[in-house]
Amino acid sequence: MSAPAATTVAIIEDDADIRGMLTQVLELEGHQVRAFASAESALVQLRAGMRPALLLLDMTMPGMSGWTFLREQRNDPALAHLPVVAISGDGRLRSGEETIDAALFIKKPIDLDHLLEVVARFARSA
Repeated sequence: MSAPAATTVAIIEDDADIRGMLTQVLELEGHQVRAFASAESALVQLRAGMRPALLLLDMTMPGMSGWTFLREQRNDPALAHLPVVAISGDGRLRSGEETIDAALFIKKPIDLDHLLEVVARFARSA
């Protein structure tokens, strides 16, 4: 199930192999992808006006973590509405973090069929 080419997905993932694989899979499905190796660089682009239909966010990254990114994003009125799918190899939420609003959590290793279903759902509602 492909989305229109105009659908943009932002991938925020420090692991180059995972970032590259996700980019390739999503582009093959017709999505435009903006990939970022750090939460800081993604936040700069979002604040500069980039508005993807969905953010795929690794929760454990050096520098700014996914949790910190979510707090910054949710506290910015211009960005708070953007849906985020949090991705974690741990699959567990640490104490206090379950209150942070993410649309969905996906555990690594990522089931690509499930990921494509999730992205297509958000693309349709964008």
